[in-house]
Amino acid sequence: AIRRQAAVINLQVPPTLAARWLLPRLPRLRQALPDLELRISTNWTDAPDFARSSVDAIIAHGHGRWPDVDQVLLMRERLTPMCSRAMATRLKTPADLAKVELLHPGPERREWRRWLDGAGVEGVDGASGHVFDTLDLALSAAMRGQGVAIADPRMLQELVADGMLVTPFGAQVGSGNGYFLTWPPAHGSKRGLNELRAWLSKEFSSRR
Repeated sequence: AIRRQAAVINLQVPPTLAARWLLPRLPRLRQALPDLELRISTNWTDAPDFARSSVDAIIAHGHGRWPDVDQVLLMRERLTPMCSRAMATRLKTPADLAKVELLHPGPERREWRRWLDGAGVEGVDGASGHVFDTLDLALSAAMRGQGVAIADPRMLQELVADGMLVTPFGAQVGSGNGYFLTWPPAHGSKRGLNELRAWLSKEFSSRR
């Protein structure tokens, strides 16, 4: 018997998206695309650079509109505060955020400022609080009750379903960014890439 050789795609994914969104869905990917071998590496990038990487495709976070790459939008980012159940009992209104630590997923601290402005919240310093170099660290601190993180809950469905994180307020604010699958034009005909693109688009669109 001759087994059909699997198509191999080397995919770079932001760390939190890989751990919290993609990993739980790998069994579904295997079932949908049994002849695809996906090799996953993690790295955060807001500007896909294939000249410095040997991967076939990159899921990048940003505005899109990058030159010299083909791209498809997977999900527009919508931010909302996220915290432990115990912390949520201290947050009756968004103004109560002034009394707790804000947890930032990066040194720019833009996510909290964008949400506070978009939700019309006054009296809260969006630059205060602890700064982490990854979203996953900020979320881990939030789960330990050390403050309130800011994220898109659609990326974290397992943590929400398990009660590890809750969204204390209903307001979700678009960050102006999104998650895009990107690839060099020369890789467009690579076997398996079209199938992976279709599967990712379907998985994201079904949970928007």
